[in-house]
Amino acid sequence: MIAQTIKKALKDNPYIIFPYGKIERRKLKNGLKRVNYKFPKELVNFWEEFGGGELFEVETILYPLESDDDLVDDLWKTNEFYHKQGLDNRYLIFQKNAAQLAVFDVETNEIVLLSNGDYNVRKKFESFNKWFVYFWQVHQ
Repeated sequence: MIAQTIKKALKDNPYIIFPYGKIERRKLKNGLKRVNYKFPKELVNFWEEFGGGELFEVETILYPLESDDDLVDDLWKTNEFYHKQGLDNRYLIFQKNAAQLAVFDVETNEIVLLSNGDYNVRKKFESFNKWFVYFWQVHQ
């Protein structure tokens, strides 16, 4: 489902994603084993195809592997930073912007939008696809 949504979004506007670059499936799966969490298939497919990157010019999908590149926001360093700032460990950030964070609630398997700063819950989604569609509609 998400692949079709992304393909339609890219057809409508080929500049909605500025990707970090494709990631080999085996390398990606090995990198994601750092946490005991089963990431949604749609997000894993997105990471494999795009490696994360800038989405809709203001949203950053985090790179799922460690990176020494200062221009790449990676999943692990970003989560470490926010957890040290007081973000509950039940949340695993995969997307951020200046105003909010998109996280997995590893206890409920929901995607939750949190305010960036006070970490108040703004919205919840059942799936990565529903989260993506929401952001796509917001940025059209």
